[in-house]
Amino acid sequence: MKSSTKVQIYLGAATEQDVLDCVSCKPDFMGFVADDNIIGNEALDGHVLPSLSQVKHLFTLIPNHICKVALVFRNSFDDIASVLEYLQPDVVHIACKKPIPLAELSKLRSTFSHVKIMLAIAINKPNAITVALGYQHLCDYFLLDSEGSDEEHPYGVGATGATHDWNTSAELVNRVAIPVVLAGGLSVNNVNQAINIVKPWAVDSFTHTNLAPNRLSRKDPKKVSAFINLVKGD
Repeated sequence: MKSSTKVQIYLGAATEQDVLDCVSCKPDFMGFVADDNIIGNEALDGHVLPSLSQVKHLFTLIPNHICKVALVFRNSFDDIASVLEYLQPDVVHIACKKPIPLAELSKLRSTFSHVKIMLAIAINKPNAITVALGYQHLCDYFLLDSEGSDEEHPYGVGATGATHDWNTSAELVNRVAIPVVLAGGLSVNNVNQAINIVKPWAVDSFTHTNLAPNRLSRKDPKKVSAFINLVKGD
């Protein structure tokens, strides 16, 4: 049975072929880290995160019907604006651990009205729903994920490969008025269960569709295809 649930696929280390392989799997969103804090400027050989200039090139390989997502771990207008001006993404995914001030987010929304705002909400924090309710008037999507330790995940929310409390996620979905993307440890082994419990607008995969479970791994096209086909019922 066909499903209307959308799918977002994140790429870590990637080559042009990795991007084309993911495009062929027909996700609805494709994203890259777009933050100079954690990306360098080395050869695009599939062993490092792409630089901003490389991400800009890789975006050109993604057709217009797939939304291009830029992931940032900043919480200031100036820092995020420079990325948006350079990359021209369809969506900016803000996933900083330190909350972005409402005034900065409001300025982003008014200045870059053509760019959708996806804000990461750390579901494993005790005030997750309250935080979301305070931001929803300035966001187009929430992405529900887990916040890792400062030692292993110093920059932002997500990429832990771990699930969180889906019952809390389900409550958040019921209480907010904008689309919700469920992330955090999703794979072919649990995504249908997660969808049944949370009923998100979309699901996100990074770690468990990689060749290896780390952020410097390339994508496994077979895992990407299996994940998307399972979600969409193809």
